[in-house]
Amino acid sequence: MAKVDTTNENVVHGGNGAIQENGQGNGQQNGQANRPWVKRILLAIVTLGIIVGLFVGVRYVVFMRSHAVTDDAYLTSNIIQISPQVSGTVKNVYVKDNQLVKAGDLLVTLDDSTFRADVANQSANLAVAQAQAQGAGVSVNLTQQTGSAQITQAQGALGQAQSGVGSAKAAVEQAAAGVNSAVANQKRAIAAVKAAQAAVTTAKANVAAAEASVTSAEATYTNAAREAHRFTSLAAQGAEAQERADTANTAAASAKAALDSSRQQVAAAQAVVNAREADLAAAQEQVRVSNAAVQQSKAQLTAAKQGVGQAIAKQQQAVGALTQAQTAPTQTAVSQSGHAQALAKVQQAQAALQTAQLHLSYTKIYAPVAGKVSQKSVEVGELVQTGTPLMSLIPPKDIWVVANYKETQMPGIKRGNPAEVRVDAIPGRVFTGHVDSIAAGTGSTFALLPPENASGNFVKVVQRVPVKIVLDHGQPDMNRLRTGMSVTAIISTK
Repeated sequence: MAKVDTTNENVVHGGNGAIQENGQGNGQQNGQANRPWVKRILLAIVTLGIIVGLFVGVRYVVFMRSHAVTDDAYLTSNIIQISPQVSGTVKNVYVKDNQLVKAGDLLVTLDDSTFRADVANQSANLAVAQAQAQGAGVSVNLTQQTGSAQITQAQGALGQAQSGVGSAKAAVEQAAAGVNSAVANQKRAIAAVKAAQAAVTTAKANVAAAEASVTSAEATYTNAAREAHRFTSLAAQGAEAQERADTANTAAASAKAALDSSRQQVAAAQAVVNAREADLAAAQEQVRVSNAAVQQSKAQLTAAKQGVGQAIAKQQQAVGALTQAQTAPTQTAVSQSGHAQALAKVQQAQAALQTAQLHLSYTKIYAPVAGKVSQKSVEVGELVQTGTPLMSLIPPKDIWVVANYKETQMPGIKRGNPAEVRVDAIPGRVFTGHVDSIAAGTGSTFALLPPENASGNFVKVVQRVPVKIVLDHGQPDMNRLRTGMSVTAIISTK
């Protein structure tokens, strides 16, 4: 019985164990049967993710097919360099860095004292040239008015002289009998007169040479005096050595002594002329004395020959006067040429004055356009040369985008295409614009060292083409844009 019981207990226990195992198995099957919604949710999420990914991918592909996008882009604008057109010392600076200025605002002034002095000097030169031109014009009018009168007067004098010659010759023929003795004396007297006249001519030539020497000495002295005054002034200002000024003053004194000597030579030569003229007068007196000696015997012949000589002299004088009067047109032409030269000098002086005034105006530097001051490097007291950069002006409204697109993106990009610009410094803000132009070459073409594709180790690199995008006016936040900012450019290629 006990054995049986033991067996039954084992069976019972075995049965309970089987029952427990069966219970755990049924629990797991029931748990799995109660969670089929988890799989469905996971499947739905995966399916939705795939659909969203496909949707986004399709939209991205469609968008990229109709748009060209690059972040290799930046803002740029015209940078106007402000430089002086004349050299000088900076007197005033009226602006500072990052200051907005209007077109026509005064930026910088240079010291204008030298330029004002130049304007005054050129004004004086113009006044002198105008006075000379006025005098030349008066000379032309006077020459034209007196030319005809001189010709008429010379013709009348020539007729009278010719009549006098005929009368004198008739008187000579009447007194031919007593001519022999008077002729001999007259020849000797005339020879003496001619010799004296030659001496007078020589002495006058010496006077002319001495006067020319005076003119040269005056020019030398004037130049030396001017140099002495200039070097003395420079030495007083410390711009030149005193020794150089003393040398210039010594040269001026020497030139003055030479001028005085030349003037004394003129006076001496003039004294010789007076002496020779006295000799001539004495020789002529001898002629009169000899004529008086034979006056009783040959008075009529002597008087007749004297009348012939005087008549011939008057005739020659009349011929010379007529010849000179007939040169009136030439003299008029010469006067007109001098007048034209004087007028040309007036124009030259006017041009020099205008140039000086223009240089004076250049000492004030104004803003050519409205903009913001940048890179100001000029300071008061600085000596600047022509073309020295003083500062730059950047117009606030004149700004655009340069976008460097890959050459594979260029199909479809053309002038006028609409564009969107996103500026890194202004997140969330989108600016609109349009394609203004496309560069004529890639960026590497204009590089300092362009690529050499003819080498043996060629590696093809996608090139980029600069595209200019102009922003539409009147958009908000345009005043926040700055040259050089990085942007992302999107061009619609539809």
